[in-house]
Amino acid sequence: MQELRDRYIKLNGLCAVDTQRLINTQSELGLTFPESFYEACKFFDGSGCGNFFHNIDRAVEPNIFGETQRLRESISLPNRYLVIGEPPGSLLLIDCEIGSTIWCDASDAPNLAKGGPLRDPTIWNNFYECLEFAIEQEEEESKF
Repeated sequence: MQELRDRYIKLNGLCAVDTQRLINTQSELGLTFPESFYEACKFFDGSGCGNFFHNIDRAVEPNIFGETQRLRESISLPNRYLVIGEPPGSLLLIDCEIGSTIWCDASDAPNLAKGGPLRDPTIWNNFYECLEFAIEQEEEESKF
């Protein structure tokens, strides 16, 4: 985790999330964030990484609270999911019940609500793996 933290900070600076704000967001959404996400928020606030992620701070739009609520209302997204990003044409979420991070096609979002299959999603075991992928992409882009 320390190496991931150092790589992120080198690219974006320290962008920690206020612990109480994170706890409040978690509580208001009725979720328990996975440890990997919670720990990453000690240096990562959703910024950087090519705008792959939503902001974690609710004062900045779009943010994880607003987008999770929006999809809960619009497509009946199950409460177990936290929407953490919407890269072009896709959806990035954390399954807070098992801790995995899922990147799927945006057209698959209704399947999440119905418990149906997703077409060729990328699934990371935890948020660290997803964040590492995003940092690798940003490192590659910064070379040019």
